[in-house]
Amino acid sequence: VNHGHKPGNLPRKGETSRELVGTAVFKGDKMVGSLDEYETIHYLLAVNKLKAVTYSIIDSKYEKSAITFKIRSNGVKVRIDLSDREKPKINVNINIEADIESIQSEFNYENLKHIEELNKLLGQELLKGINKVLEKVQTEFQADIFGFGKWAAGKFLTIKEWEEYNW
Repeated sequence: VNHGHKPGNLPRKGETSRELVGTAVFKGDKMVGSLDEYETIHYLLAVNKLKAVTYSIIDSKYEKSAITFKIRSNGVKVRIDLSDREKPKINVNINIEADIESIQSEFNYENLKHIEELNKLLGQELLKGINKVLEKVQTEFQADIFGFGKWAAGKFLTIKEWEEYNW
């Protein structure tokens, strides 16, 4: 279970005053909030900017065990359907590469019979995290850090049409 640290609240030893954790969220030129390190991972995956990171999930077979992966973004495709003016539909297809780094339970997930189960488990955890960040950013911060507005704007022929749509 990932419980991240907010910027400015990173536990530390010693006198180092610098920290690199989380993401500042801006709406226009005003900072409206921040994401912790795990929210940042989910955000970077969704916008195809995650180079590589170690990511752990709880083993569904052994709840006190974790499975650790090295994950990276490998392409994102966004489709926006504006036919329902009240509720646009945004489909984000994220291609992720993952390598198993460790399995605490020693269950043989690497067996071909179980690898699909592991892929599904990791996918569900990542989707849950991405949806949580998306909801937080849209409702709590009312910001568009994912850039969906830019994708949607491309569907209109003129700036006037885009402004009238009132994204």
